[in-house]
Amino acid sequence: MHAAPNVYAVLLGSGMSKAAGVPTSWEVLRDLIRRVAAADGVDPDGLGGKPEDWWRAVRQADPKYDTLLSALAPTEELRRAVLRGYFEPSMASGGSPLGAAHEALARLCANGRVRLILTTNFDRLIERALEQAGVAAQVLSDAAAIKGMTPLTQAGVTLVKLHGDYASSPLRNTPEELGTYPPVLNRLLGQVFDEFGLVVLGWSAEYDRALVSALLRARSRRYPMYWCVYNGELGEAARRVVDHRRAARIEIGGAEEFFPDLHERLLRLDRMSARRRGRSVLRYHRFTQDLSSPPPGWTAQPLLYVRAAAAYAPASLDECDFIRPEQRERLVLGLSAAPATSTIAALEPFVTHRGQGTGTSWILAPGAANNLGQARYRLGGDATTGVSALATVEMPHTIVGDMVTFQLDVGISLTVPLPLEFLAELLTQLLVLTSSTMPTAVADIMPAGAGLTLVEFHLAAPQTDGRSNSRPNDLRDRVDLSALGRLPVPPMVQAGYAADVAEPMSERQASQLVVEGIEYIALAHGFPDPRRGIAQMRRHFQLPPSA
Repeated sequence: MHAAPNVYAVLLGSGMSKAAGVPTSWEVLRDLIRRVAAADGVDPDGLGGKPEDWWRAVRQADPKYDTLLSALAPTEELRRAVLRGYFEPSMASGGSPLGAAHEALARLCANGRVRLILTTNFDRLIERALEQAGVAAQVLSDAAAIKGMTPLTQAGVTLVKLHGDYASSPLRNTPEELGTYPPVLNRLLGQVFDEFGLVVLGWSAEYDRALVSALLRARSRRYPMYWCVYNGELGEAARRVVDHRRAARIEIGGAEEFFPDLHERLLRLDRMSARRRGRSVLRYHRFTQDLSSPPPGWTAQPLLYVRAAAAYAPASLDECDFIRPEQRERLVLGLSAAPATSTIAALEPFVTHRGQGTGTSWILAPGAANNLGQARYRLGGDATTGVSALATVEMPHTIVGDMVTFQLDVGISLTVPLPLEFLAELLTQLLVLTSSTMPTAVADIMPAGAGLTLVEFHLAAPQTDGRSNSRPNDLRDRVDLSALGRLPVPPMVQAGYAADVAEPMSERQASQLVVEGIEYIALAHGFPDPRRGIAQMRRHFQLPPSA
């Protein structure tokens, strides 16, 4: 999946939904039979473990969803409501039955690893997980939808519901219904099994004769097939498919274990690949909030606002411990000893009012939340004058998602423009501080599998003072950008750069990223030819010339 993303399809059976607390289709069928029996005045407890035998004896037919539902509910809407109680068990309470398996699978789709899912399940848990992950999927649950589908080569993520959708299409559940598929579905499966690799999970192959036949018919094996075996159990039908397709067996303890583990392994490979490339990968999505208002701990907006941030993931709230005094002590010690702190203090000659000086003493930020999941410390004043800084550690929450974030904000009330090379030095040290020094202070309360995934830096010339007063301001008045060439006409208020990285940054790695970021910012804001200034910064940091 890492070497060839998007060439693997996932085939899911009832074991996937079972892990999320949803009963199998056969369990639902048996419960419906008991409900019909109760409505007919028959004690459902007397039907034993195979109520379908009673149904066949009384009705002289195999039990089908449509027949059972017609006996229980007179209208289509009521029939769907009956099924909803099985397949969406938490909808009435407003909760979500999504488990770790569905969420991890949706992340695999969002990350471009998987773009085709086949499922025999009737529920809508996959759709809900994809929607939660921001993935718009093409859903095919009947022959008409398949006929009008966007071709797989042109579609994004496609979900094929082989046996139907409980809320919108007929359901296949009897041996007769599972014995054959419509021609249009057979053609689609022939294409899938010919052109895609396959990962099978939670499917026994015991009852789905048409699906088994489609797999056995497929001659091509362009990509491998992997069969997830739960607790060492593999039935005769599944063994026949595995042997015929020469599938590799993967022993698993369940879907809730397998998909999150697969997602994490791919993330680790991503980090290794990024490290081998030795170059950052530009990210257009940034996780930090905007710089339009002062954060807690500052009462005003400085003339120049500099921010560096880093994210460690995956790290859910349940996996992280609390921030205790010992982590806070290590954080303050690390901040005080960091070269960035001395560089921040060295900004004093550029500011309007020096006051008592910045110094190197980091204190709890007044007016900021310092609690179990957040630590925020301030250096210097409250950003009204002079130089001040805020260092923030945030454990996972609903805004930042499953990550631990480290952020350092520096505010400077400048009297003269800051030299570009001085700014580059500051950004380099801030990136080292947020990606390495600060995470080390709280490493013992982060999950063992969490790793650095993203760093970013931002510059802003706020056009308000944070007290509802507007003011003219421009980044070009706060930083000397003349080395980058002819200045563009539109004002520059805010600029930023974000990149995927694989490991805590050394000073050399950080300086490389800063130079790349400044070059990107210059080009993005209309500097036609910043090569001279970029070459100058490379020499300053003793980096090799641009390729």
